[in-house]
This record gives sequence, C-alpha cells and structure tokens, in this order.
Amino acid sequence: MKNRIIAAGVIAASILSYSSSSFAQTKKFPDVIAKHWAEDSIYYLVDKGAVTGNDKGMFEPGKEITRAEAATMMAKILNLRIDNNAKPSFGDSQKHWATPVIAAVEKAGVVKGTGNGFEPDGKIDRVSMASLLVEAYKLDSKVNGTPATKFKDLETLNWGKEKANILVELGISLGTGEKWEPKKTVTKAEAAQFIAKADSLKI
Repeated sequence: MKNRIIAAGVIAASILSYSSSSFAQTKKFPDVIAKHWAEDSIYYLVDKGAVTGNDKGMFEPGKEITRAEAATMMAKILNLRIDNNAKPSFGDSQKHWATPVIAAVEKAGVVKGTGNGFEPDGKIDRVSMASLLVEAYKLDSKVNGTPATKFKDLETLNWGKEKANILVELGISLGTGEKWEPKKTVTKAEAAQFIAKADSLKI
C-alpha cells in the first residue's frame, strides 16, 4: 500500500509538471481565454507541435473533435512517421484528408477502428479516447493489477471499461459526481487535457 501511495504521488507530480510558466512564449490562441481550465494542456500540445489551430488562428476549445482530428493530434505528439502514400486498412478512410495520418496511427497500434471502418469524420467519445491513450502510451503498464471501477456508469459498459479505469487510476481523467460519462463526445479542449496528461507521464 505504501509503495502504491508513493507511486501515485510520483504520477501526480508528473502530470502537474507541465502546468508552469514554460509556455509564456508559446503562440497564443485568441479564443483560449486566460485561466481557461484547459489552458496549460492546450499550450503543452502547442509547445510539442501537436496542435496549430485553424486557418484563422483559433483553437476552438469547445468544438467536438472528430476521430481524424484526434488521430492527427496523437500522430504529432508521438512523432510518428507519416508516409503520404500510405493507406490504412479502413475502407472509409482511403480518400480522406487524414488518410496518411490514420495509416500511421493504425500501423503504430494506436487505433483499431469501429468494426470495418474508422469513421474519420465521426465524433470521438470519452471511452474511445481512453482506449486510444492506453494503447498509445501503454498505460496499462503503469498500474498495478486491474484498477477498480469507481463510477456506476462504467460498471455495465460492454467495451472499454478497463481502459477508462486506467485513466481514472492514473489521474488522467476525473468523473462528475458518480458518473464518468463514457459515451459523451469529447471537445478539443477535453482532448488536449487527456493527451497532455497522458503524455506528461513520460517525463
């Protein structure tokens, strides 16, 4: 138990370590207001080259993120090699703006798609985001045993419960009261928070 508490403390310190003034010189987005709850996470990703904003220089923190956009953020933060001629195995992603990126994250084992497709323009929900992060960062290796289920709406989940529990155990994700809301779609700000916290565990 003592070792588990110490380990949790180390993980918490790692997650908090990116919340500093080190982003003072980072490009700022006009639509990310000062002291926005995800400000540090967003600029952590900017500093890592994972996000650049849209053609108007905006980040759009409240916009729901698509699966292709999430894949792009992951490919960039993981520094995956992008082959512009590569094609993923997913039939619905052969002629998409993110085709090479989807191929890269599939090759890296980060994504597995949904059935026979990837649904690149579909919105990504919290449990799918959890799966993506656990696979990308091998987060299952950072917990001891199988984490307990702490939220009622995860108890009856058919898929992804273990991945969500890992994020909760590591402090990457918190619920709201007694709920974790696995099927809730993720905004760009929420995705930034998820990814920045998971990535900071490498530090």
